[in-house]
Amino acid sequence: MININEHYDYRVMVDALCKSGSDIAKEANAHTMHMTHMAMGISGEVAELYSAVVNRDAENGLEEIGDVIFYATSIIDDQGIDLMQDNLHEERLECRELVEIRAERSIIACVTISGRIIDAVKKYSMYGQELNKELLSECIIELIRKLNHIVDYFGLTPQQVIDHNMAKLQLRYASGGYSDEEAKARNDK
Repeated sequence: MININEHYDYRVMVDALCKSGSDIAKEANAHTMHMTHMAMGISGEVAELYSAVVNRDAENGLEEIGDVIFYATSIIDDQGIDLMQDNLHEERLECRELVEIRAERSIIACVTISGRIIDAVKKYSMYGQELNKELLSECIIELIRKLNHIVDYFGLTPQQVIDHNMAKLQLRYASGGYSDEEAKARNDK
């Protein structure tokens, strides 16, 4: 077992090398914070979607796919990512066993992809590097492709996912815009 308590020198080094929150806050701007929010949102929702797939919970799967798409849509719009590619929408599989295998592989891929998105945005938001738009675009396109496999697995359509997510968010945000109060109240639950 890794016991960090036994490695004082390592803990001192980590403390010295971690960029301080105050330095990050000084360098932040609206775009870096927005991208961080969207990347974190994708990652968190993919984790919840993973649980839905593993537990074969179609109701929660519908909810979580919509939430992943919500955050991805903001990055798609921000970066002008073209989703009208021929290879984005694959044929539906008829064999249920193959659909399940593809969904299991797809959710694992979604976890990896969300990590790559977080890493690309971290380098941009925290370290001041240029945003790797090509990598981000590739990741988002592949994420959507894999989400389509999971939509098939749950026997849903993309339109059902979007409609459900819109209805949920319209209930949650009755004002028509974001507010902390409505986010905390979660009137859709």
